[in-house]
Amino acid sequence: MRAASLARRLFELTGVALGPLLIVWCLAPSRALAIAALIVVAVHAGYGLTVIARAHPNNGSYGGLRNWTFLLERATGALLIGYLAFYLWTTRPALSLSPALLHARYFGIEALWLHLLGLAMLAFHFCNGAIGAAIHNGLLVSRRAQRSAGAVAALVAIALFAAAATPLFALYRSGR
Repeated sequence: MRAASLARRLFELTGVALGPLLIVWCLAPSRALAIAALIVVAVHAGYGLTVIARAHPNNGSYGGLRNWTFLLERATGALLIGYLAFYLWTTRPALSLSPALLHARYFGIEALWLHLLGLAMLAFHFCNGAIGAAIHNGLLVSRRAQRSAGAVAALVAIALFAAAATPLFALYRSGR
């Protein structure tokens, strides 16, 4: 196997592994799982930036759904790197904030919208990336299989978003 193909498969594997890893970390938080998740995110994001740099979207010539999801996958990947960096940076000093500033940062309408946008990007990026990995690894060969899997992935993305947004709305309502 060529090095580029092996790197691509490792990249896809880290992306698919992130979902379950983060779910386990949310259910049973530990320092070791947090470090493991950060390492996997760093590897995935680092290689993802090279994928973005090499991308050649052709949406102007071909307006098909897969072309648009290709473009959105790269855009959400780049935006998620910024969102995750912002999230990690702003949650780090939370203990030293005054109650009023803490309330504004975590319970304000701006914070709610920012986190909802981040969750929507994350749900799309994860589910679309899983479909791309399945296609690249020969698991979804026919057009029919790809369409069916795409519909299932869209439903999973909506369910993931709803599951993650529910506690955000509860936090927002409790802070009002």
